[in-house]
Amino acid sequence: AYLFDGWYKNGVLVSTEKDIVVKATETATYEARFFRGCVVIGEPKSNRIGYVTKITLPDGTSLGYDASNRAVVKEGTEVMINTWLSYGYETIWKDENDNIVGNEQNLVITIEKDVTYTATFEPTSYDLTVRANDDSYGTVSATSGTSTGTNIKVGHNMEATITATAKTGYYFVNWTKGTDVVSTDANYTVTNVTANAEYVANF
Repeated sequence: AYLFDGWYKNGVLVSTEKDIVVKATETATYEARFFRGCVVIGEPKSNRIGYVTKITLPDGTSLGYDASNRAVVKEGTEVMINTWLSYGYETIWKDENDNIVGNEQNLVITIEKDVTYTATFEPTSYDLTVRANDDSYGTVSATSGTSTGTNIKVGHNMEATITATAKTGYYFVNWTKGTDVVSTDANYTVTNVTANAEYVANF
């Protein structure tokens, strides 16, 4: 695809309008210049979790995005592919070769060729960390689904079980999150996870 660049008079740009009116007051050469355009396609067009809404310049300037999820831009142009996204999900962007090119909701990228970028939507995950107030007093672990350890990923609104085991000569007191006591049970289930969090087992 090719796009109109502008009218040049004796090599100098005089207008970017396709149709212009000139006065013949001197000998002059007007040249219409065109440039190769790159077709940018954003997918998906429709999805209940999220979808591409428009393609713009990073400052929000429209690029004539159409109902076919495509825009035509000058080679080397930086664009933003905008999405609408349901709460509790995050975006992973992939190119035509299934390579991950970004994980922000709106992808900003420089276009060098005809290309399609596809947004896939995954439940947001959070870091859940557990530790002992003193490692010599006891051990801790956390489990959510198939993830187990002292630092695990937990899906949005999912739950995790945290476990504290006292060493010989010590006993478990409570679990705290910040300055708040959240449980006096050594095995405690954290529900509806919506943010990163750290839990401390006090022995």
